[in-house]
Amino acid sequence: MNDRLRKRIRELYAEHKGMAGSPMITADLRAEPEFSNVGKNQVARHMREMGLKCRATRKFVVTTDSKHDEPVAPNVLDRNFTVSKPNRAWVSDITYVRVGSK
Repeated sequence: MNDRLRKRIRELYAEHKGMAGSPMITADLRAEPEFSNVGKNQVARHMREMGLKCRATRKFVVTTDSKHDEPVAPNVLDRNFTVSKPNRAWVSDITYVRVGSK
């Protein structure tokens, strides 16, 4: 059983092009009658012993469009971060949070 299971894990891993971890492989295996009772820890252990790890890649997202003719906001602070009183200069940053497939 272990040899057949290991062979099938390797096949599923290849089908997913290395982008599947033990939870996904376990779900795929449980859909097959022969491996319907396989456990997630069992699959994780076999994958670890075979050196199969999920490849996670992040796509680089360009967030700045500098190729335009629109006016650019002036640099009011001009690297002068000393102010005479509180609340004279406020700055912020934009954080991009990936949501779903966007």
